[in-house]
Amino acid sequence: KRIAFFSVGAVTLCVAMMIIVISVMGGFADSIRNRAHGLLGDLVMDGGQAGFPFYQEFIDEIGKLRDEKTGERLVVQATPLIHSFGILQFPRTKKTKPVRIWGVRLDEYVRVNEFGKDLFYRNRFGDTTLAPSSQPVYGFDQNDVADLPGDLDEHYRSEYLPSLPPAKRAAEEKQFCRDPRLGYPGPGVFDSTPLADNQPTYIGKSFPGVIIGRDVLFRRLASGDYQRSSDYPRGEACMLTMLPLTRGGDVSAEPPPKPSFRYVDDSRTGIYEIDSMNVYVDFDALQRFLAMEAQPRADGQELYLFTAAQELEAELNAGTIPASLREQFAELGIALPADAAVVAKEPGQQWKITAGDRVYPVLVQDAGLEVRGGTTSPRCSQIQIKLHPACSKDRRTLEEYKELLRRRWNDFRQRAPMDPLENDLLRLVDVQTWEEMQREYIAAIEKEKFLVVIMFGVISTVAVFLILCIFYMIVQEKIRDIGIIKSVGGSAEGVTAVFLAYGAAIGLVGCVLGSLLGITFVEHINDVQEFLARMNPAWRVWSPETYSFDKIPDVWKWSEVCWIGGLAILASIVGAAFPALRAGRTWPVETLRYE
Repeated sequence: KRIAFFSVGAVTLCVAMMIIVISVMGGFADSIRNRAHGLLGDLVMDGGQAGFPFYQEFIDEIGKLRDEKTGERLVVQATPLIHSFGILQFPRTKKTKPVRIWGVRLDEYVRVNEFGKDLFYRNRFGDTTLAPSSQPVYGFDQNDVADLPGDLDEHYRSEYLPSLPPAKRAAEEKQFCRDPRLGYPGPGVFDSTPLADNQPTYIGKSFPGVIIGRDVLFRRLASGDYQRSSDYPRGEACMLTMLPLTRGGDVSAEPPPKPSFRYVDDSRTGIYEIDSMNVYVDFDALQRFLAMEAQPRADGQELYLFTAAQELEAELNAGTIPASLREQFAELGIALPADAAVVAKEPGQQWKITAGDRVYPVLVQDAGLEVRGGTTSPRCSQIQIKLHPACSKDRRTLEEYKELLRRRWNDFRQRAPMDPLENDLLRLVDVQTWEEMQREYIAAIEKEKFLVVIMFGVISTVAVFLILCIFYMIVQEKIRDIGIIKSVGGSAEGVTAVFLAYGAAIGLVGCVLGSLLGITFVEHINDVQEFLARMNPAWRVWSPETYSFDKIPDVWKWSEVCWIGGLAILASIVGAAFPALRAGRTWPVETLRYE
C-alpha cells in the first residue's frame, strides 16, 4: 500500500532529526571537553588563592618517575602557576577591566597544554616573551615600504606564510600587501616610529610582558575574525592592580601593587569565559608582586634539615638535645641555652626545639643539613602536569596515575620541612584530572544535550503513533485476505509475524534513508547556513560574533547513528504491534460479515 510510504517518511525524518540534534549538541560538548583538556594538561594540583609551598621540589621529584616496564618518563612536563584577580588599565585609552591574572612560565606552559596554538603575534612573528621589553614600532626601508624591527618580518615571511595552505596564503598576502609610502597594513597593529630617519626600532622603558585574552581587547566579527584597534598596538603600556594575600589567606595590609606591563600578545582558547577575563604574566614577576616568593618569617622561626642517626632520634624522642645537634646549631651561629626543650610533634618524624621565644622545627631528612635562613618557602597556586600519552589514554588510566601522584604528594608532604601554617596549606592541595577541574562546566553542557535529546525524543514518538494508525488502516483493508489465510490453515502467530516484519522493514528503510539524510545534513550544516544567510542575512542562526565556536559542529559518530537506527526499527515494530496482534486474533468467520 502506498500509504505505508508515509510511515517510511516519518521514520526517515525522525532518524535524521535525532542524528542532527545529537551530533550538534554532542559536538558542542566534545569541543568544550577538548578545549578544557587542552588548557589544563592531564592532571592539576590546586591549592587555592593562598597557594602552597615546596612546589618546585615536588616537580623535581615527580620528574624522575619512570615506567617500570618501558623506562619512559611518566611526567613529560610539569609547571607551576599562580592565579589571582586584579584590574587591567590602559592609561592612553582609559580602558579599565577586572581580570583574572595568571602567572606562567611560558616556555613550560606551552609544553603542558595547547596555550601556544593561538597566540596571535607568537605564531606570526615568533618572539613573544614575558620578560621585560620595549615597544616595537615600524619604520620604512629604502623603498618607503613599511618595515618591522629585528627579525619580525623575516619570521613572518619565511616561517608563517609557508605554513599556510596556498589559498589562505594568497588571501593573506593580498590583504596585507605593503604599498610604498603607506603605513603598516597588518597583520596585527604596530605604532609608527618617532625617529626622524623613519627607522624601525624599539622605544620606551622596558616593562614585563603580558598576554591578554583576545576578547578583553577586541570585538569579534560575524566572520569569526577580530576587529583590531589602533588603540592597542603591540607593546602598548598597561598596568595591573593586584590583590596580594598572606599565607593565611587574608588580604595583605600592604598597599596593592600596580606594576606596569607591555601588551606583547593576545590569546584565544575558544572559551569566551576565559578569553574575556584572563591575562598572563611571568610567573616569577607575579610571585614577587603578590609577595609569594620567599619571605622573612614573622614568627622568627627557622627550619633546619639534617640526617639523624637512629640513636639521635631516640634521644630527641626522649626529650633531650644531643650534643652533636648542639654543635650543628653552634656552627650556624645559634647557641642553644641549657634549658632548651624538645617537643615531639610526630615522634620520629618532626620535633620542635624551643629556646626562649624562638622555635626551631627539626625534621629527619635524607638530604643532609640545609639552612632555610628564617624565610618562608615560595608559593604557587597550581601545578599543571602533562603525562606520557600512555598514562592518559583513557579515563580509567588517568585516574590510576592521579591516585599515584596523590600518594606521592601525601608522602612528600610528610617529609617536607614545614611550619604549622605551611602544613595547613599543603593539606589543602588536591590532585584532580582536567575533567574534574571543569566538571561543573562540562556537566552543564551534558545536561543541556540530554534535555534537548529528551525533547526531540518525545517529538519522535509521533512516528510510533503514525505507524500504529497506518497499520490499523492496512489491517482493516486486508481483513478479507487475513480471513482467507487463516481459513487455509494460517496460524495467528504467522499472521502477527507478517505485520511485525512489515513494520520492521519500514523501520529499516526509514533508518537507512534517515541516516543518510542526517549524516549528509550534519556534514554540510555550515554550508546550509551560509546558503540561508546569502538569501537573507536575518536567517543566519549561528554567528561567530555571538558564540565562542567558529562554526557549527559538523562531526557525527557511528555509535550514535547505530543506536538511533536501532531505536527507530524497534519503535516501528512497537507501532505495528497492536494492529499485528489484532490481525492475528481475527477469525475467518468474522470476515464473512463484510462479504
